[in-house]
Amino acid sequence: MAPTLHQHGVKAILSFLRNEYVRATCCFLLTTFVFFRPNILHRAYFWDDFIEQVYPNRVYAGKSLSKGEFPHWNPYSFCGMPFQADVQTALYYPPHMLFDRFIGAHNQNGAYYLQLLIILHFVIAQLTMYTLARRLGISPTASGIAAVAYAFSAPLALHTHHPMFIEHLAWLPLVLVLLLRISQTGSIAAIGWAGIIGGMMLLSGAPQMSLYVLTFATFYVLWWSITSNDRWKIRVTRLISALIALVIAVGVFGIQYLPSRLLASQSERATLNYEQATEGSLEYSSLLTAFVPKAFGIVTPPGAPNRTPYFGSEQAYLYWDTAFYFGIGILVLGLWAAIAFWRDSTLVRFLSISSVAAFLFALGSNGFLYSLIYHLPFFGQVRIPARMMFVVVFAVSLLAAYGWDRLRTSLRPTQQRLLYAIISIAAIIVSAIGLGGLVSAPERIGAIIRSEAWGQFIFLLLIATAAILATRGVRTTWLGFVVAIVVFADLFTAHASFSYGRQDPSAVYRAALSDELRRILEPQPPSDIFRVSMRRPEIIALKRNQGLVDGIMLFEGYNQLLLARRHPAVSSAETVADLLAIRWAIGKDSIGRWSFLARSTAYPMVWLVHDVRIVTPDQVAQVMQHDTTLNYRSTAVIEHEPPIRIEPASSGDSVAIIAYSNAAVRYRVRCSAPALAVMSEIFYPEWNAYLDGERTPLLRANYCLRSVAVPAGEHTIELRYESSHFTAGSLITAAALAVALALVGVDNIRRIQRRRFSTEQR
Repeated sequence: MAPTLHQHGVKAILSFLRNEYVRATCCFLLTTFVFFRPNILHRAYFWDDFIEQVYPNRVYAGKSLSKGEFPHWNPYSFCGMPFQADVQTALYYPPHMLFDRFIGAHNQNGAYYLQLLIILHFVIAQLTMYTLARRLGISPTASGIAAVAYAFSAPLALHTHHPMFIEHLAWLPLVLVLLLRISQTGSIAAIGWAGIIGGMMLLSGAPQMSLYVLTFATFYVLWWSITSNDRWKIRVTRLISALIALVIAVGVFGIQYLPSRLLASQSERATLNYEQATEGSLEYSSLLTAFVPKAFGIVTPPGAPNRTPYFGSEQAYLYWDTAFYFGIGILVLGLWAAIAFWRDSTLVRFLSISSVAAFLFALGSNGFLYSLIYHLPFFGQVRIPARMMFVVVFAVSLLAAYGWDRLRTSLRPTQQRLLYAIISIAAIIVSAIGLGGLVSAPERIGAIIRSEAWGQFIFLLLIATAAILATRGVRTTWLGFVVAIVVFADLFTAHASFSYGRQDPSAVYRAALSDELRRILEPQPPSDIFRVSMRRPEIIALKRNQGLVDGIMLFEGYNQLLLARRHPAVSSAETVADLLAIRWAIGKDSIGRWSFLARSTAYPMVWLVHDVRIVTPDQVAQVMQHDTTLNYRSTAVIEHEPPIRIEPASSGDSVAIIAYSNAAVRYRVRCSAPALAVMSEIFYPEWNAYLDGERTPLLRANYCLRSVAVPAGEHTIELRYESSHFTAGSLITAAALAVALALVGVDNIRRIQRRRFSTEQR
């Protein structure tokens, strides 16, 4: 009897469920759910920069796109700064583009769905690491161990408030899979896909991680090309092909890179000295946290109980930036594999060398390697070398998986003795911490840290038992599955609580700004525009990026990348506030309460002057700081000769804003004599000025503001954000994507032709 349609359906479903990657995905969904269960069930939230920066950025991007505006410029933080050009906004990262357009953090439950998007990357990280391990010849069970260790290690699990790090590391293994395929087969389609996936990874918005992963990927490509057994011509061809894939990835990143490079050149971080760049160097003592992750305490969300407060540094952020724990069992198996099979495997040598090099780099000022690399292009422009430890985590996770597979083969006596020796050394170190001999903890938490160390001893004992059983011939898949569970439990214990914040970001912003206060502080463009200062040394009255969420034009904000010229270079704080049109500022009222007080001296958002003082760019700050006779209501300090002669006025001047958006501002001007229109808007090279529709020079006035020379009569001025870097970057990205898609298409056509030819031959 012929099978029925129902039987065919059941057979197809069973076949689907038996697929290795389907089962792996189900397991990874389960581990991710367990790890982030409170977050997924709407009971906990990511915190710190997730609330202060990630969520506000997505709110502003979503609001702008929903109104049909592209968010080139952000007028709501620091009196105005680039938004699209800020790589940290990750505006072009495809998952963000879909999220901003179709869900939006500004909509109901937006923060919750944004959190889910970040959590999804932990599933991706496990699946891509699993795929890479399988491609490298590692068994399914061991690949699962590597995937769990990698995804829930400190470089990912302790950066949920920095999703751009997670997004980079989630896609990295897949990029390496494709690069390996190119190195081994010369696949044309793999070149295209590596360029597309690699470009998407770079667009996720962490320039330091982009630099580090590209460096690691380049070393990876070179290694496999050099160690290949193919003829040298084939090796060179495939090396060039893999490097082309990386070039395509950088090209896809062009739409973000070129504008961001300009912003970086205009920012305070245009140059970093050696001391600044080496902030966050790994300490040798931090190696103890490879055995006991809480050896120096931990950081938890505000309001959450913390029995072991972090005491490894005065700066709390150095906890998550220097942490790298990936499981004591993974450490033992990885070290054993690196030493025992150094001579047997090219993979082991690559992973071992990568680990050592990354560790030496992460030492920063505490080692020798960073001082050599610091002078290379780009490396001296980023801080916290310890972030390179993700390479160690990546490599040791794969080494441990390789080692687990080799446990199930016939080992030489020296290899078995080495395994027992490494387990013993790890046990001694953990015991020494447990006895209080290696860590000088504050007295009130010393006992708790010692207790944590003995807890680690249990995880070590479980892994050691499984390893010994494997060497004695116990070769069941279930034993490897148990090891994966132990590794996950270890990492869950070490890192899960970090993400269990207690504050709903949307509720936090609603609580910070009442409806009544919003009506007072919210500008009404174009007729009534002004700025607000909400910070004093004793108080921050609103959330630091409240402006992005609620449309308040703030003097303050929160961003790691700040324009070097964002405040007028005058010595008086009140004059700064006046020139920046700050109409409301936090202060104490007549009975000593903190309140927003009106500032009657604030300048308007645009005014006319009939006197200019021209000074060179390198002298303008000094002139403005020391010349207290300057009256900025009637005189402007500019750095270049205006295109027309500015003359004294007789009467009848007026200027008003008639249209205002994030990327364009229009003014109507009437003046009896040639004047300079000074705008209380931050100068940035990508803004252009148009006078009655004709391009005219946009001058920098009063150190950081915009200005336009206007002839006598009635005129219209328009300022437009027109980024040549954005245009050039867009063309580069489009070209790179076209090349990548063409390569994929050509390969598919060839495959179809080969299949058709094979069919005809049969």
